[in-house]
Amino acid sequence: MAGKRRRKISARRLNLRRLVVCACLLGAAALAVKTAHRFGDAETRETIERGTAFAIDALRECPATPDEMVFLLDAFAHELDFVRGNAVDAGELDATGLTLGGVPESARRLDFLKNKGYVVGYDDARGNPAWVAYKVFPPPSFETGARPDFETDGRTRARVSPEDYAHSGFDRGHMAPNQAMGACYGTEGQRESFLMSNIVPQLHAVNAGVWKDLEQRILKRYTRLCGAVWVVCGPLYRDDARRTRKLNGKVSVPDAFFLVIADRDEERGNAVRALAFVIPHAADADGNAKEYLVPVREIERLSGLNFFPDLERAAQDALELPAAKTVW
Repeated sequence: MAGKRRRKISARRLNLRRLVVCACLLGAAALAVKTAHRFGDAETRETIERGTAFAIDALRECPATPDEMVFLLDAFAHELDFVRGNAVDAGELDATGLTLGGVPESARRLDFLKNKGYVVGYDDARGNPAWVAYKVFPPPSFETGARPDFETDGRTRARVSPEDYAHSGFDRGHMAPNQAMGACYGTEGQRESFLMSNIVPQLHAVNAGVWKDLEQRILKRYTRLCGAVWVVCGPLYRDDARRTRKLNGKVSVPDAFFLVIADRDEERGNAVRALAFVIPHAADADGNAKEYLVPVREIERLSGLNFFPDLERAAQDALELPAAKTVW
């Protein structure tokens, strides 16, 4: 008992030392950035902010960094223009729904499926959602109920069943995440996340690797940092449909996955920001999300979807053409 108590005290002291070191580093970084903004030109400011962001990322992405320290680092990084990114005046947008800037548009025939915590553009021809959109916000708790069973969605013509994935080597990969739906929308939201219309084939390395890391970052870090966050995600396929593998003859296996994150930056007059990722199905399990940042417009090209259709064309271009320089 005494040994266990000593270990707890030692762990607390170690965390305290880490916090002190973190505070010192943040103080030094703040001084450097403030000096650059006061005396440097735009190029000098970006160079210093880039170096500061790199140093902060090394700490906040380290698995050994305590959660509270990660939040402090996130908050500090978010004050850097280099990290905060491009914010676009999008005019008056409805921020109460599950999508921000409108429902994604597609030239393909898709069925629109509405659930409590997310909406789907479902592609019956591929047995997968073409896109899934959801909104998350700071939940009262990250705890959820017992994990439900997967269910066939009777609203779809494909009628994909959990058994279609049996012995395939692929996980039943959630698009709207189980934990986020349960934490933000309760038991019904969590149950609906197990409908097969929300599921795509994912290799375990991706499902439990960088994809899960992004889901956790959005739910546990971005909601704390930004408040409400809107997400659109889905599968991507190569151009040659004849080479696309199908599970049980009806569920297409994606070649990659996309994820677009958006928020309203209230400090900039409710301007809209976005992060966009394309994650190859062969992505390394320990991959860093920053490696997969792309322009939103690149995902539109690959998917055939049109994001943020309610925005004026000039605002869409300003938001979608540049890739974010780093993650928030």
